[in-house]
Amino acid sequence: MPIASLEKSLHAQGLLQLPAQWVALSGGRSNRVWRVSQAGAQDLCVKLYPQTAWQNPLFANDPAGEYYCLENFHAEQLCPKPLGLVETPQGRCLVYHHHHGVSFSDQTTPVGQLLARIHSRPAVPADSKAIRHAPRGSSELNAHTLQILQRCEGPERALLERLRPTIPVKKPKEVCLIHVDPVANNIVISGQTALLIDWQSPALGDPMEDLSHFLSPAMHQLYRGQILNAEQQRQVLNAYQTRYPRFDFARFERLYPHYSWRIAAYCLWQKLQGKADYSAAFDQEVTALKVKA
Repeated sequence: MPIASLEKSLHAQGLLQLPAQWVALSGGRSNRVWRVSQAGAQDLCVKLYPQTAWQNPLFANDPAGEYYCLENFHAEQLCPKPLGLVETPQGRCLVYHHHHGVSFSDQTTPVGQLLARIHSRPAVPADSKAIRHAPRGSSELNAHTLQILQRCEGPERALLERLRPTIPVKKPKEVCLIHVDPVANNIVISGQTALLIDWQSPALGDPMEDLSHFLSPAMHQLYRGQILNAEQQRQVLNAYQTRYPRFDFARFERLYPHYSWRIAAYCLWQKLQGKADYSAAFDQEVTALKVKA
């Protein structure tokens, strides 16, 4: 897609100054994103959402939900500051301030603290139409996993069916805002603090979903090429509990295999879609599931 046409659209809507220099950012798997440098002004990020129907069975791609989160939570330094969500001939486009920092590599404490800050904040109204509700509790999670597995065929599906977790876990009494996709590339570290980008999958749900997705071996394999070791996992959980005293570690241990099972199913679906890098991710998650079984 010619950058010039998108640049013209954003400039006409007052979201971009000219001249501007565009650099494509890597790491995202859902949308096209650029860092845009403007003479005499703060760098921006421009995210262009696809115009085709979204088919991902686990991670939503919700422009309105993402803008809602950035608009309402940037003052708490949980996410970047947005400038606008607009329609362009090229598709729906989100423009926000670029946040300087580095992606997560091994800075475990800031991540645990960040997730605790998100989960501790005042609740988004439960009847809010801007944010979807995520499955909660083992029953809803397993039902969702089975929906994903119905899209899969072959011996690996049968393997996952045998690895289904059996310990039931009730829904939490309350829901909170969750990011849903707090993978390494979506965490920006500046000094000893962190914030999250790519809020296109937000939900009202169980905070254990964010913890489980961040700790997932598959997600670290996909985005870092290596999984967290036991000490790094412990550091994340300790930092989280320090800032979120309501954290019930025993409940998390019972619920984590259910999230892991769903991620393994998701990786299998992606693998069968021809995404080769999900093969190693699937293997890592299955290995973790076998340990928990």
